[in-house]
Amino acid sequence: MEKEFSVEDIDIFTLLRDILFNLWAIVLGGAVVAMLAVSYVRYTYVPEYRSQVTFVVSTKDATSSMYANLSTTIEMANIFTQIMDSDILKEKASQIAGYDELPGKIDAYAIPETNLLVVGVTAKNPEDAFKTLKLIIENYRLVSDYIYGNAHLEVIEDIEMSGWPVNSMDESRIKKLSFAAGAFLSTCAVCALSYFRDTVKNEKQANSKLDTKLLSTIRHEKKYKTIRQIIKRAKRTPLVTDMFASFDFVCSYKKLCMKIENSCQRMGLKSILVTSVNENEGKSTVCANIALTLAENNHKVLLLDADLKKPALYKILGKKDAGSFRDFIQGKKPKVDERSNVWLMLNKESYKDSAEILASKDFQNLLDGYAKEMDFVIIDTPPLSAVSDGEILANITDASILVVKQDFARVGEINDAIDRLEQSKCHLLGVVLNNLKGFPFINSLKNNMYKSYYYRRVPLYKKKDDTKEVRHG
Repeated sequence: MEKEFSVEDIDIFTLLRDILFNLWAIVLGGAVVAMLAVSYVRYTYVPEYRSQVTFVVSTKDATSSMYANLSTTIEMANIFTQIMDSDILKEKASQIAGYDELPGKIDAYAIPETNLLVVGVTAKNPEDAFKTLKLIIENYRLVSDYIYGNAHLEVIEDIEMSGWPVNSMDESRIKKLSFAAGAFLSTCAVCALSYFRDTVKNEKQANSKLDTKLLSTIRHEKKYKTIRQIIKRAKRTPLVTDMFASFDFVCSYKKLCMKIENSCQRMGLKSILVTSVNENEGKSTVCANIALTLAENNHKVLLLDADLKKPALYKILGKKDAGSFRDFIQGKKPKVDERSNVWLMLNKESYKDSAEILASKDFQNLLDGYAKEMDFVIIDTPPLSAVSDGEILANITDASILVVKQDFARVGEINDAIDRLEQSKCHLLGVVLNNLKGFPFINSLKNNMYKSYYYRRVPLYKKKDDTKEVRHG
C-alpha cells in the first residue's frame, strides 16, 4: 500500500538531520550536475564571430538640404535593411564569390529616427564574417539600384575583423547555476527518502503506526557533559545516577517506572524483560536505568543480563569483575551494588548455546526463585531479530517492554515484534521510544511551560489549620 502524502507526517528535525548527514551527497550531486552541464556546453558550443559596418544613407542630389530630405533617407534606411537581408543579394554575392551559399548570416537594421544603417555578418570564424561583409558592401548596388537609384550609402567606419566570439561561454555562471540545480534536486531526493522511510520519528507516529501503546519516551541525552569528557572522548553511557544527568532524562525514567509499578502491582507482575527489534537501539541502557530508578523508589530489584550473545550491562555499569552466567545457574548468588542498591547478576561471556541455557529447567527455577524474593526482576534480552532467545524468555517472564529507537527500525519489523510478544505468555506493557531527538529550544520551552503550570497549580504549602502550615512531603 502506497503511503499518502500528509504534511502532518513531516518531522522537521529528522528531515534537517538527514539533510545535514547527507550534505556530502548533496554537494556531490551538485558537483556532478555542474560537471555534466559544463561538458555538454563545451561539446555543443559553437563560437560565432561578427563583423559589422555602419552606413549613412543619403541621396545623390547634393543641392538638397539634409533636413529637408531626412524623412526620405530614414525611409530609405528602413528599406535597405530588407535589401541587405534579401535572398536576391545573397544569391548574387554567392555567385560572384563562387560559393554555393554565403558562409555567414547577414542581418541589417536601421537606427531609429536616424538615416544610419547597420549591416552585420555572423559566421563560425572571423575570416568568413569579414569576407562576407566585404562582399555585401561591394555588391549591394546590384540590387539597390533597381529600387533606389538615387540612394547613396557612405561607410562611416572601416570594417574590422572580430577577435572575440559574440556568444562567449560564461563557464563560471553555468557552473554556479548547474551546481545549485543539482544540489537542489539532491536535497529534494534526500527529503523524499527521509519522508517515505517508514520508521518511527516522533511520539505522534509511535501512537499512530504501532500496534501497541506508547509506554514512555526517553529523550536523547548527551554523552559528554564536561570539557574534560569532551577532550578524553571516553565512552560513557547516560545513567540516571550520573551527577551530570539532565532533569528531563531523570524525570522521563521516573515517569516510566511509575507506569511500570502501577501495571505490575495491579496485575501481580514481577519479572520484566526488556528487548528491541535490532541491535544498537539502546535496550541495555534502558534496562539498566529502569532497574536503577526502581531501586531509588525503595524497591528490591534484581538486574539480570540474559543477553548471552553480546552482554553489555557489565560495561554500562562499569563492573569489569563480572563472571560467568553459568555460575549463577550452578548456585552463585548475586551481589548488591552498594551505590545503587541494585542486585546484579551480570555476565561478560558469550555462549553459542544461549537458547539451550535459557530454555533449561535450571534457569526457569532460578528465575522463579528470584521473582519471589525480589520486588522486580529486570532482564536484558537479545534483540528479537537476532536470535530466538528473546522469544524463549518471553514465555517464562511476566511482562515485556519493547525499546524502539527513533528513526531506526522499520515499522513493519516493530509491529511483527509486537505481535510475537503479544502471542507469548508475557504481558506486553508497551513501547519505549528511545533516544528521541528534537530542537533543544522547543523542548526547553515545553519543560518551562510545564514547570510554570505545575508550580502555579500545586502550592508548596497548604493550611492544616488556621495558624499552622505544613510542607508537602
